[in-house]
Amino acid sequence: LGRRASVYNSLGASALLLLLIDPYLLFDIGFQLSYLALLGIVFFQPRLYRLWYSPYKIVDYAWGLTTVAIAAQLTTFPLSLYYFHQFPLYFLLTGLVVVLAASFILGLGIALFLLHWIAPLATLLGMLLQGVLWLNNAFIFTIQKLPGHLLSGIWINEWILLFLCAALFFFGWYSAHRRTVYLFGGLSTLVLALAINVFTRMELSQQRSWIVYHLYKTSVVDAFDGYHRYSISGVDEDDPALDWAVNSHRQKRGVAPWADTTTALHWYEQAPVYAFYDQRLAIINREWEAGLAPENPLPVDLLLIQDAPRLSLANLSTYFKADTWIFDGSNYPGQVTKWLQEAADLGLSVHWTARDGAFRKEF
Repeated sequence: LGRRASVYNSLGASALLLLLIDPYLLFDIGFQLSYLALLGIVFFQPRLYRLWYSPYKIVDYAWGLTTVAIAAQLTTFPLSLYYFHQFPLYFLLTGLVVVLAASFILGLGIALFLLHWIAPLATLLGMLLQGVLWLNNAFIFTIQKLPGHLLSGIWINEWILLFLCAALFFFGWYSAHRRTVYLFGGLSTLVLALAINVFTRMELSQQRSWIVYHLYKTSVVDAFDGYHRYSISGVDEDDPALDWAVNSHRQKRGVAPWADTTTALHWYEQAPVYAFYDQRLAIINREWEAGLAPENPLPVDLLLIQDAPRLSLANLSTYFKADTWIFDGSNYPGQVTKWLQEAADLGLSVHWTARDGAFRKEF
């Protein structure tokens, strides 16, 4: 229509249209990161580009692509840290190629959409699009194999995320208006984010807890004592099965990547009972032999049943008196269902990791 348009209005209108179609996109990580990246490119890229000028066209073009990559990374890194707990150190290398490839991918994709009814041309466009995508992905995977490509194990909470986003807002507003109050606001929010991080680390140094994870057909138990970890595990430490549910939680807790049960002052084990400070955990599996029933059941805080042993809770109750009975993922669901019914009849407090998630007890 020949009217002057605001790119921010166009960006907002496109987001509104998508959300009218599917409101749940608001909680989609891809949607959030895409619009934050676009907002960063629109706002920060021109300002970054004006910081330096080269008379050489090829250098100027490369600088333009670099500023696009920096701008996109700038506005997405708080959310990336929050969701993925890592930061790509070589983002400039990948950004240069991805930004360049995106132009070809978008152009070829639109052309294929419009001309798909012309079979020979559509085939050619499809092959070109596939080739560009393959080259783009191959370059990214190659960068991922370089040493030190990723800074991982970064955990931030919702408050740190909020203050990092606020700092970006203040610094961006300062770059547009050059008012000291905005610079002060950005620095203040950064200081608050750092203070919360320090406070969180102090809390972690005092943590004490039992964790019983849910893993399919195996069992892993962690006891956290500050930054130390004591583990009772049915799998090796480098087993890929631990990557998602177990190792991520350990990183969040800030504990050392190795387990230590030999130098612990507050850890004692004499199977089937494990003592951690004043908390006692009994682990019953197929290797447990009942023996002669004691006059009074042994009091424990937690009782974990593993590997679906053939026993009844009523019989086991004559040996142990537990505050909480736990069934983890190493048990057969059918067997656990019977135990749950028996526990209800006996009035026992139970936790099934397949139904209730990982068990956690802080003390």
